[in-house]
Amino acid sequence: MQLNNIESDFIDSSNVYEFLSSEKAADEFDFKADKFDLHYMLLQKRIDELNRELLTSKRKLKISTKRYENIERSARLSVMEEMAVNIAHEIRNPLGSIELFATCLHKELKDNNELKNIVEYISKGVKSIDAIISNLLLFINSENTPEFEVVNINDIVKDSISFSTHLVGCNDGLEVVSDFYDKPVFVSGDHELLKQVCLNIILNAIQAMSKKGSLFIKTGIKYNRFKKEENVYIKFSDSGEGISEENIKKIFDPFFTTKKKGTGVGLSNAHSIIKEHGGSIDVKSVFGKGTDFTLNMPLISRN
Repeated sequence: MQLNNIESDFIDSSNVYEFLSSEKAADEFDFKADKFDLHYMLLQKRIDELNRELLTSKRKLKISTKRYENIERSARLSVMEEMAVNIAHEIRNPLGSIELFATCLHKELKDNNELKNIVEYISKGVKSIDAIISNLLLFINSENTPEFEVVNINDIVKDSISFSTHLVGCNDGLEVVSDFYDKPVFVSGDHELLKQVCLNIILNAIQAMSKKGSLFIKTGIKYNRFKKEENVYIKFSDSGEGISEENIKKIFDPFFTTKKKGTGVGLSNAHSIIKEHGGSIDVKSVFGKGTDFTLNMPLISRN
Protein backbone atom coordinates (compact mmCIF):
# COMPACT_ATOMS: atom_id res chain seq x y z
CA MET A 1 0.00 0.00 0.00
CA GLN A 2 2.78 2.31 0.89
CA LEU A 3 4.68 1.41 -2.29
CA ASN A 4 1.66 2.21 -4.34
CA ASN A 5 1.47 5.66 -2.78
CA ILE A 6 5.15 6.29 -3.41
CA GLU A 7 4.77 5.20 -7.02
CA SER A 8 1.74 7.46 -7.38
CA ASP A 9 3.68 10.40 -5.97
CA PHE A 10 6.54 9.71 -8.38
CA ILE A 11 4.21 9.69 -11.35
CA ASP A 12 2.60 12.94 -10.27
CA SER A 13 6.03 14.58 -9.88
CA SER A 14 7.02 13.48 -13.36
CA ASN A 15 3.87 15.00 -14.81
CA VAL A 16 4.55 18.23 -13.01
CA TYR A 17 8.12 18.27 -14.35
CA GLU A 18 6.88 17.71 -17.89
CA PHE A 19 4.27 20.41 -17.42
CA LEU A 20 6.83 22.88 -16.08
CA SER A 21 9.25 22.05 -18.88
CA SER A 22 6.62 22.63 -21.57
CA GLU A 23 5.56 25.90 -19.93
CA LYS A 24 9.18 27.07 -19.84
CA ALA A 25 9.60 26.19 -23.52
CA ALA A 26 6.43 28.10 -24.35
CA ASP A 27 7.66 31.12 -22.41
CA GLU A 28 10.98 30.89 -24.17
CA PHE A 29 9.19 30.69 -27.52
CA ASP A 30 7.00 33.69 -26.65
CA PHE A 31 10.08 35.63 -25.58
CA LYS A 32 11.86 34.81 -28.84
CA ALA A 33 8.74 35.68 -30.83
CA ASP A 34 8.39 39.04 -29.07
CA LYS A 35 12.07 39.72 -29.66
CA PHE A 36 11.65 38.82 -33.35
CA ASP A 37 8.63 41.13 -33.63
CA LEU A 38 10.63 43.94 -32.05
CA HIS A 39 13.51 43.45 -34.48
CA TYR A 40 11.05 43.29 -37.37
CA MET A 41 9.42 46.56 -36.27
CA LEU A 42 12.83 48.24 -35.94
CA LEU A 43 13.84 46.92 -39.36
CA GLN A 44 10.59 48.12 -40.92
CA LYS A 45 11.08 51.53 -39.32
CA ARG A 46 14.60 51.74 -40.73
CA ILE A 47 13.35 50.75 -44.19
CA ASP A 48 10.76 53.53 -44.01
CA GLU A 49 13.46 56.01 -42.96
CA LEU A 50 15.71 54.93 -45.83
CA ASN A 51 12.82 55.25 -48.30
CA ARG A 52 12.15 58.80 -47.08
CA GLU A 53 15.85 59.65 -47.34
CA LEU A 54 15.94 58.21 -50.86
CA LEU A 55 12.87 60.23 -51.88
CA THR A 56 14.41 63.41 -50.42
CA SER A 57 17.69 62.73 -52.24
CA LYS A 58 15.81 62.23 -55.52
CA ARG A 59 13.97 65.54 -55.02
CA LYS A 60 17.22 67.36 -54.19
CA LEU A 61 18.91 65.85 -57.24
CA LYS A 62 15.99 66.90 -59.43
CA ILE A 63 16.14 70.46 -58.02
CA SER A 64 19.93 70.60 -58.44
CA THR A 65 19.66 69.38 -62.03
CA LYS A 66 16.97 71.95 -62.78
CA ARG A 67 19.04 74.73 -61.17
CA TYR A 68 22.06 73.70 -63.22
CA GLU A 69 19.98 73.73 -66.40
CA ASN A 70 18.67 77.21 -65.51
CA ILE A 71 22.22 78.49 -64.85
CA GLU A 72 23.42 76.95 -68.11
CA ARG A 73 20.48 78.46 -69.99
CA SER A 74 21.10 81.88 -68.41
CA ALA A 75 24.75 81.75 -69.48
CA ARG A 76 23.76 80.90 -73.07
CA LEU A 77 21.13 83.64 -73.04
CA SER A 78 23.62 86.20 -71.78
CA VAL A 79 26.08 85.49 -74.61
CA MET A 80 23.40 85.31 -77.30
CA GLU A 81 21.64 88.44 -76.04
CA GLU A 82 24.84 90.45 -76.37
CA MET A 83 25.31 89.12 -79.89
CA ALA A 84 21.64 89.83 -80.72
CA VAL A 85 21.95 93.49 -79.68
CA ASN A 86 24.92 94.02 -81.99
CA ILE A 87 23.23 92.25 -84.91
CA ALA A 88 19.96 94.16 -84.38
CA HIS A 89 21.69 97.55 -84.52
CA GLU A 90 23.64 96.56 -87.63
CA ILE A 91 20.42 95.49 -89.37
CA ARG A 92 18.37 98.51 -88.32
CA ASN A 93 20.75 101.05 -89.87
CA PRO A 94 20.27 99.97 -93.52
CA LEU A 95 16.64 99.08 -92.74
CA GLY A 96 15.89 102.71 -91.92
CA SER A 97 17.36 103.78 -95.25
CA ILE A 98 15.24 101.23 -97.15
CA GLU A 99 12.09 102.49 -95.41
CA LEU A 100 12.97 106.12 -96.20
CA PHE A 101 13.67 105.45 -99.91
CA ALA A 102 10.52 103.31 -100.22
CA THR A 103 8.40 106.15 -98.80
CA CYS A 104 9.95 108.68 -101.19
CA LEU A 105 9.52 106.34 -104.14
CA HIS A 106 5.85 105.76 -103.25
CA LYS A 107 5.21 109.51 -103.44
CA GLU A 108 6.96 109.85 -106.81
CA LEU A 109 5.06 107.04 -108.52
CA LYS A 110 1.73 108.91 -108.30
CA ASP A 111 -0.70 107.05 -110.64
CA ASN A 112 1.38 103.91 -111.26
CA ASN A 113 -0.62 101.63 -108.98
CA GLU A 114 1.25 98.45 -109.94
CA LEU A 115 4.62 99.84 -108.92
CA LYS A 116 3.09 101.52 -105.84
CA ASN A 117 1.83 98.10 -104.70
CA ILE A 118 5.34 96.67 -105.05
CA VAL A 119 6.75 99.55 -102.98
CA GLU A 120 4.08 98.95 -100.35
CA TYR A 121 5.20 95.30 -100.14
CA ILE A 122 8.74 96.56 -99.54
CA SER A 123 7.50 98.83 -96.73
CA LYS A 124 5.51 96.01 -95.17
CA GLY A 125 8.55 93.74 -95.32
CA VAL A 126 10.68 96.39 -93.61
CA LYS A 127 8.08 96.82 -90.85
CA SER A 128 7.88 93.05 -90.40
CA ILE A 129 11.67 92.80 -89.99
CA ASP A 130 11.62 95.75 -87.57
CA ALA A 131 8.92 94.04 -85.50
CA ILE A 132 11.03 90.87 -85.31
CA ILE A 133 14.02 92.92 -84.15
CA SER A 134 11.86 94.67 -81.54
CA ASN A 135 10.78 91.32 -80.16
CA LEU A 136 14.38 90.17 -80.18
CA LEU A 137 15.46 93.19 -78.17
CA LEU A 138 12.69 92.78 -75.62
CA PHE A 139 14.30 92.74 -72.14
CA ILE A 140 17.77 92.95 -73.68
CA ASN A 141 17.42 96.72 -73.96
CA SER A 142 17.03 98.29 -70.51
CA GLU A 143 14.44 100.69 -71.95
CA ASN A 144 12.02 97.79 -72.53
CA THR A 145 10.98 97.13 -68.95
CA PRO A 146 7.60 95.85 -67.72
CA GLU A 147 5.07 98.29 -66.30
CA PHE A 148 3.99 96.43 -63.18
CA GLU A 149 0.49 96.73 -61.77
CA VAL A 150 -2.00 94.40 -60.10
CA VAL A 151 -3.49 92.22 -62.85
CA ASN A 152 -5.97 89.35 -62.83
CA ILE A 153 -4.52 86.31 -64.59
CA ASN A 154 -8.01 85.11 -65.57
CA ASP A 155 -8.56 88.34 -67.54
CA ILE A 156 -5.22 88.00 -69.33
CA VAL A 157 -5.97 84.43 -70.41
CA LYS A 158 -9.47 85.39 -71.57
CA ASP A 159 -8.02 88.24 -73.67
CA SER A 160 -5.44 85.86 -75.15
CA ILE A 161 -8.11 83.30 -76.08
CA SER A 162 -10.23 86.06 -77.61
CA PHE A 163 -7.30 87.26 -79.74
CA SER A 164 -6.58 83.74 -80.99
CA THR A 165 -10.22 82.87 -81.78
CA HIS A 166 -9.78 83.58 -85.50
CA LEU A 167 -6.87 81.12 -85.64
CA VAL A 168 -8.97 78.37 -84.10
CA GLY A 169 -12.02 79.31 -86.19
CA CYS A 170 -10.10 78.65 -89.40
CA ASN A 171 -9.77 74.99 -88.44
CA ASP A 172 -12.98 73.10 -87.61
CA GLY A 173 -10.99 70.26 -86.04
CA LEU A 174 -9.44 72.49 -83.36
CA GLU A 175 -10.99 73.40 -80.03
CA VAL A 176 -9.92 75.47 -77.02
CA VAL A 177 -11.32 74.47 -73.63
CA SER A 178 -10.80 76.74 -70.61
CA ASP A 179 -11.15 76.13 -66.88
CA PHE A 180 -10.71 79.32 -64.83
CA TYR A 181 -10.14 79.52 -61.08
CA ASP A 182 -13.46 80.43 -59.46
CA LYS A 183 -12.05 83.66 -57.96
CA PRO A 184 -9.84 86.43 -59.40
CA VAL A 185 -6.16 85.52 -59.09
CA PHE A 186 -3.84 88.50 -58.94
CA VAL A 187 -0.16 88.95 -59.70
CA SER A 188 2.08 91.96 -60.04
CA GLY A 189 2.69 92.18 -63.77
CA ASP A 190 2.42 93.84 -67.15
CA HIS A 191 -0.91 92.91 -68.76
CA GLU A 192 0.25 93.26 -72.38
CA LEU A 193 3.51 91.38 -71.91
CA LEU A 194 1.83 88.50 -70.09
CA LYS A 195 -0.79 88.39 -72.84
CA GLN A 196 2.06 88.20 -75.36
CA VAL A 197 3.43 85.14 -73.53
CA CYS A 198 0.02 83.42 -73.50
CA LEU A 199 -0.59 84.20 -77.18
CA ASN A 200 2.80 82.80 -78.11
CA ILE A 201 2.13 79.52 -76.31
CA ILE A 202 -1.39 79.29 -77.76
CA LEU A 203 -0.04 79.91 -81.27
CA ASN A 204 2.65 77.24 -80.79
CA ALA A 205 0.01 74.78 -79.59
CA ILE A 206 -2.23 75.46 -82.60
CA GLN A 207 0.70 74.95 -84.97
CA ALA A 208 1.75 71.76 -83.16
CA MET A 209 -1.77 70.33 -83.51
CA SER A 210 -1.90 71.20 -87.21
CA LYS A 211 -5.62 71.08 -88.12
CA LYS A 212 -7.00 68.74 -85.47
CA GLY A 213 -6.76 68.58 -81.68
CA SER A 214 -7.64 70.16 -78.34
CA LEU A 215 -5.97 72.85 -76.25
CA PHE A 216 -6.92 72.82 -72.57
CA ILE A 217 -6.13 76.00 -70.58
CA LYS A 218 -6.46 76.01 -66.79
CA THR A 219 -5.74 78.68 -64.15
CA GLY A 220 -5.35 78.05 -60.45
CA ILE A 221 -3.35 78.43 -57.25
CA LYS A 222 -0.79 76.04 -55.80
CA TYR A 223 1.69 76.17 -52.93
CA ASN A 224 5.38 76.38 -53.79
CA ARG A 225 6.98 74.48 -50.90
CA PHE A 226 10.50 75.45 -51.94
CA LYS A 227 9.85 79.20 -51.98
CA LYS A 228 7.19 78.83 -49.26
CA GLU A 229 4.67 80.97 -51.14
CA GLU A 230 1.47 80.56 -53.12
CA ASN A 231 1.79 80.68 -56.89
CA VAL A 232 -0.70 81.44 -59.61
CA TYR A 233 -0.39 79.01 -62.48
CA ILE A 234 -1.61 78.91 -66.07
CA LYS A 235 -1.42 75.46 -67.64
CA PHE A 236 -1.62 74.97 -71.42
CA SER A 237 -2.10 71.32 -72.46
CA ASP A 238 -2.25 70.51 -76.15
CA SER A 239 -2.73 67.23 -78.02
CA GLY A 240 -0.14 68.10 -80.65
CA GLU A 241 2.96 66.39 -81.95
CA GLY A 242 4.97 66.96 -78.77
CA ILE A 243 8.62 67.91 -78.37
CA SER A 244 11.49 65.45 -78.55
CA GLU A 245 13.70 64.95 -75.48
CA GLU A 246 16.62 66.31 -77.47
CA ASN A 247 14.86 69.60 -78.30
CA ILE A 248 13.00 70.25 -75.05
CA LYS A 249 16.17 71.61 -73.39
CA LYS A 250 16.73 74.06 -76.26
CA ILE A 251 13.27 75.55 -76.76
CA PHE A 252 14.00 78.68 -74.68
CA ASP A 253 17.30 79.39 -76.45
CA PRO A 254 17.22 82.44 -78.77
CA PHE A 255 16.93 81.57 -82.48
CA PHE A 256 16.23 77.88 -81.81
CA THR A 257 13.28 76.66 -83.84
CA THR A 258 12.10 73.52 -85.61
CA LYS A 259 9.68 75.49 -87.81
CA LYS A 260 10.57 76.28 -91.42
CA LYS A 261 9.41 79.90 -91.08
CA GLY A 262 10.08 80.33 -87.37
CA THR A 263 12.38 82.99 -85.92
CA GLY A 264 13.14 81.19 -82.66
CA VAL A 265 12.53 84.26 -80.48
CA GLY A 266 8.97 83.64 -79.24
CA LEU A 267 9.62 81.20 -76.40
CA SER A 268 12.92 82.90 -75.57
CA ASN A 269 11.01 86.16 -75.03
CA ALA A 270 8.32 84.32 -73.09
CA HIS A 271 10.97 82.88 -70.76
CA SER A 272 12.49 86.34 -70.24
CA ILE A 273 9.10 87.95 -69.54
CA ILE A 274 8.07 85.35 -66.96
CA LYS A 275 11.51 85.55 -65.33
CA GLU A 276 11.09 89.34 -65.04
CA HIS A 277 7.80 88.65 -63.26
CA GLY A 278 9.56 86.49 -60.67
CA GLY A 279 8.10 83.32 -62.14
CA SER A 280 9.06 80.24 -64.12
CA ILE A 281 7.91 78.12 -67.06
CA ASP A 282 7.72 74.34 -66.69
CA VAL A 283 7.50 72.14 -69.77
CA LYS A 284 6.48 68.49 -70.01
CA SER A 285 6.08 66.73 -73.32
CA VAL A 286 5.54 63.27 -74.73
CA PHE A 287 6.70 63.09 -78.32
CA GLY A 288 3.76 62.26 -80.55
CA LYS A 289 1.14 62.84 -77.83
CA GLY A 290 1.25 66.47 -76.70
CA THR A 291 2.87 69.15 -74.55
CA ASP A 292 2.13 70.93 -71.25
CA PHE A 293 3.39 74.47 -70.63
CA THR A 294 2.84 75.76 -67.09
CA LEU A 295 3.46 79.40 -66.16
CA ASN A 296 4.06 80.06 -62.44
CA MET A 297 4.04 83.49 -60.78
CA PRO A 298 3.77 84.68 -57.16
CA LEU A 299 0.21 85.29 -55.96
CA ILE A 300 -0.25 88.69 -54.34
CA SER A 301 -3.91 88.56 -53.29
CA ARG A 302 -7.04 86.43 -53.29
CA ASN A 303 -9.47 89.30 -52.83
